[in-house]
Amino acid sequence: MISRFKANRHAWQALRASATLVNDAAAGSFARVEGRVVLDAEPVVSLLTGAECAIWKAVVQTRQFLAQSPTYATGFEPYWGIVLDRVTTTAFHLVDDAGSAIDVVADRAIVHLPPVPVDGETARLNDQDEALATLLRDNGAVPSAFMGITGDFKFLEACVRPGDRVWAFGKVEETGVVEATQYRDRVRTTKRIVGTDDARVIVSVLAQ
Repeated sequence: MISRFKANRHAWQALRASATLVNDAAAGSFARVEGRVVLDAEPVVSLLTGAECAIWKAVVQTRQFLAQSPTYATGFEPYWGIVLDRVTTTAFHLVDDAGSAIDVVADRAIVHLPPVPVDGETARLNDQDEALATLLRDNGAVPSAFMGITGDFKFLEACVRPGDRVWAFGKVEETGVVEATQYRDRVRTTKRIVGTDDARVIVSVLAQ
């Protein structure tokens, strides 16, 4: 109960917080930074559409049946059950409107991205893609040919692409690296947004 209260309070703070420029985000504080996504590693490639993402959210539902339903003559009531609800991320940073950068550690982030239905005619859903089939099997679903159009599956996804404007809320950390120059050493500081045990990073997309 206490942990749920803390999580809800953290989410409320994230939604209520005003945007802070990277240079104004103090180390040790919680801040909401807005900016455009720049990848620092290979993108996450959607197994549903092939889109290249910094953050990919996939939801798969299958048609299932609830036994002993008096409202159906067959005794089985159909419903849609979620077999997969997964968020995958890669390393990225944000560049704010002033041109300053901040890393976002989003591997355990709470991602506010409403997934949208994938077109059932999409090739990857119907060409027996082995990577997608393996993902479904690992989550208890039985893949089939032409899954996108049989009516037994619903595929939804959300993708944060490079260049998208997002906001990230979390604790600000700052590190310094000494760099040698021709005249004298200097310290280059790097900031990043991280989560804690009680307050995970929250990421959401801004209107483009």
